Amino acid sequence: MPMTPRVVFEHAQEKRIDYAKKMHHDRRLVEQLRIHEFWGWYMKLQRVRGRWCKEHGVSSRGVYGPAVDAAELWG
Repeated sequence: MPMTPRVVFEHAQEKRIDYAKKMHHDRRLVEQLRIHEFWGWYMKLQRVRGRWCKEHGVSSRGVYGPAVDAAELWG
C-alpha cells in the first residue's frame, strides 16, 4: 500500500482513537481502584477507632450525642 498523505492521516486517526479508548478504560480502572483503596482504608480506620474507643471506655453516639444527653438529663 502506498504511503499517501491520506493513508498516513487515516493511520494517525486510528491510532488517536485507539489511544483515547485505552485512556478512557484505564481512567475508569484507576477510579475504581481509588474508590476501593479509600474504602479499605476507611474501614480499617473505623476498626482501629472502634478498638480504641472500646479500650478507653468512650461511647460514641455520633450526632445524636447531645440529644441523648439532654433526654437523660431532663427526661
